[in-house]
Amino acid sequence: MSELYVAELRRFARWAAGLAVLHLLGLLMLDYLFPGISDDDEICRMVAVVYAAGGTIFGVYQAASYARLNHWVALLHRPVAPWRIMAGVTGAGATVVVAVMLPPLLVLLGTQAMNPERVIDARHWLAPFAATLFALIGYLGGSYAAVAPRRYGWTGLATAAVLMIGTLAFGAGALLLPALIVALLAVLVAGAYRPDRTRATTQPVLLGLSTLTAAFTFFFVVLMLGGIAYHMSLVVLGRNPLVSTGASAPGGLVQSSRSNGDELIAAALGPKSPNLRGVEVVRLPLPMEWLPRRGEMTRTVASDLTDNRRGTSWRFSHDADAYVGFRMKDRRPVGRLRPAGGFVAPPVSVGDGILASGGTLFRFDPATGTLIRLLQLPAGEVIVAKPKPIGQHVAILGDRALHLFDAAVMRGGEAGRAVTIPLGGAVADVRRIDAAPLADRTIVSIFFGQNSIEGPSSAWQRVVSVAPDGAVAELTRRHFAPEFSDVMRFRATWISPVLYMLAEGAERIGAVEASYERQAEPVIPHIVWAIAITLAVLSAIGTFVLATRRRLGTTAATLWSLASLIFSLPMVIAFALIERRRPIDY
Repeated sequence: MSELYVAELRRFARWAAGLAVLHLLGLLMLDYLFPGISDDDEICRMVAVVYAAGGTIFGVYQAASYARLNHWVALLHRPVAPWRIMAGVTGAGATVVVAVMLPPLLVLLGTQAMNPERVIDARHWLAPFAATLFALIGYLGGSYAAVAPRRYGWTGLATAAVLMIGTLAFGAGALLLPALIVALLAVLVAGAYRPDRTRATTQPVLLGLSTLTAAFTFFFVVLMLGGIAYHMSLVVLGRNPLVSTGASAPGGLVQSSRSNGDELIAAALGPKSPNLRGVEVVRLPLPMEWLPRRGEMTRTVASDLTDNRRGTSWRFSHDADAYVGFRMKDRRPVGRLRPAGGFVAPPVSVGDGILASGGTLFRFDPATGTLIRLLQLPAGEVIVAKPKPIGQHVAILGDRALHLFDAAVMRGGEAGRAVTIPLGGAVADVRRIDAAPLADRTIVSIFFGQNSIEGPSSAWQRVVSVAPDGAVAELTRRHFAPEFSDVMRFRATWISPVLYMLAEGAERIGAVEASYERQAEPVIPHIVWAIAITLAVLSAIGTFVLATRRRLGTTAATLWSLASLIFSLPMVIAFALIERRRPIDY
């Protein structure tokens, strides 16, 4: 194994050294041309895709050079166990990937850390390791695709891509899922190193992991193709409410989602609706998709401040829990900036020099060069959206309620007594909020139902009236019937409840759910469970029949049937591709 490892390292040593130098030069050039994007979340995600693609190309190239019949026979027919051969070849390739990726990224970060005008926190040092893990995922996925049977070898990369796209982890926890995927792919590659590359491994654990990985991919393939087929069939019939106006129910979920604020309020209140003609109905900003977390690896939202009066640029440092300032003229540091009492959470800019941190709103005062506390929500509540003026008030959306403050508070005036309007539901489910300021009161409509048109969530609307003295009275509450079939909306559940649950669990590995991210649990109709059970039973029967026809024997056929009973239709597809007909044993 060690001889193979050394030989393989020598094979790629010159290429690795050259690529590492090119990688470092490319990074330094990008950092010189675009100094502010090195921790931008979107840029980092795009770069991670490039690293994964590069790793995939290398993995396919290296493994494919051995996957030809004569080369494969020469490689595997040695007095060494196949897994040791795999460890030598793939271990050398992984070493090359790490050598090309990690040192240049660490050198770049080191040069940035020595630059006094750059803010480098401890969290930034995680990024090179995350990038290396992405490249290793691509490398091992490419190796698996090249040496495993072609009919399912691609599922390793597909599963890894789906899992990485859906992850909700941040900070150091974001390294956990990529590391697990690297370990899984390494095991899959080890199982693919066998003399007959056209057949799956016979080792039960490796076969189980290969099959589960393939089933996971087919779960998402069926999920996606099923949704496309459903939509296209409705379009052909002219009955898709998202495309054909006449196909949507009058006043239903789709039309209400697209209506103006005054129409939405009038439809909910019916004959009791006040005359909204001439009233400017304000649509409030929705909760931000991602609020900054302490220790997150990259910067997800803008939080920088610029003091044009003093020519100073301020950037938030997680380590210092304060803004670090630099003179824009000569980039010399000018100190730190933080409010009295510090920040509860990393701040996010909400416009006009105003920052939101947890439940507190701050404003940068150009006259004094300090941060002034404008308002504070009740303890434990978090500001989740940008402030929005409504008549004489300004609306602040928290994760528990909508608060109306006197608009003067945004100019440094007294916050006074705020009007609090309980949401009545999870803020992560809010689809839209409209407010109509009338002469004698303010009417507020809260429309719940994120992911309710094509997804499993429920859609409903709550309309309240806010009197000048702050009294809040609920006027009405109405629920919207779904306009798509439950079979379509809950297809993830009935295709495979277990794989769906595993997918949801995987996306939360390393993540910590915040209060403003929680959504109401959808109510699954009984018919969906009936379909799921029926499909699982039919899958088990179909798998047993197919396994018998492929001469797998009673024990193997029973085990495959049990797997199909648990994982349903995707497992049947995985079985059909992985297990081949066995020859007759005379």
